[in-house]
Amino acid sequence: MTSSMMTNRIDTLGALGLCWQPSGQAGLRGPLRRLAEDADEAFRLLAAYGQAQEEWHPAVDGDVPEQRLYQAHRGEDFTEATYLSSRYTRLQQAESYEPLARQHSYTVREIVCIGDAVETVDFLDRTRTGLTALLAALELPTRWVPATDTSPQQALLDRLEPRRHDAIYGDDLVICTLNLHHEQHARAFGLTRNGAPASTASVEFAIEPWLSAIIDRHGADPVSWPQLEQAAEQVGEVW
Repeated sequence: MTSSMMTNRIDTLGALGLCWQPSGQAGLRGPLRRLAEDADEAFRLLAAYGQAQEEWHPAVDGDVPEQRLYQAHRGEDFTEATYLSSRYTRLQQAESYEPLARQHSYTVREIVCIGDAVETVDFLDRTRTGLTALLAALELPTRWVPATDTSPQQALLDRLEPRRHDAIYGDDLVICTLNLHHEQHARAFGLTRNGAPASTASVEFAIEPWLSAIIDRHGADPVSWPQLEQAAEQVGEVW
């Protein structure tokens, strides 16, 4: 993105409530904040349709946000497939930052399944079908792409059996991700399913990138933005 394009984008989003810092940090107010809350509420509705229980776990020094749910259930034995939902802030390092699309920090809504191998794969299959329907309802053209780990050994394993699939809008904007962890988190935190190591899976919604995709597709006039909760309700009924 050229300097003039970046300036125009910051000006356009600033009129909608973006508070942008060159360091990649952003605050939201006005229409953008309301759109972010609408998006998260839509994802919370999907979690509720999936019988997910919402939990809040505050950050502690040195923790990994994606692991807080598993840490909170350390040592538990699950007698049935269990679904959990949480929201947290994720940090990332990048050579350059772009408002909403690629920020130093952004918000994630996550839905997790803890079960056996069959239950977690079924969760991901149902979730992918539901998300594909939601994206179509919102007129957000995306494609699902297997993602590979940065380490050569894991990248080879991922090519054989991808653990992560990204929903990509446009050229490279990742707006949500499906993850299959197998027994990785279960063994780290002592999670079992009827006495055997559990399997876990999750879907992550990157909220600020979702806003970027919506504004790119539907324009900067809030009147033109889709009704996210209504679309989630329609999809959730057949989830």
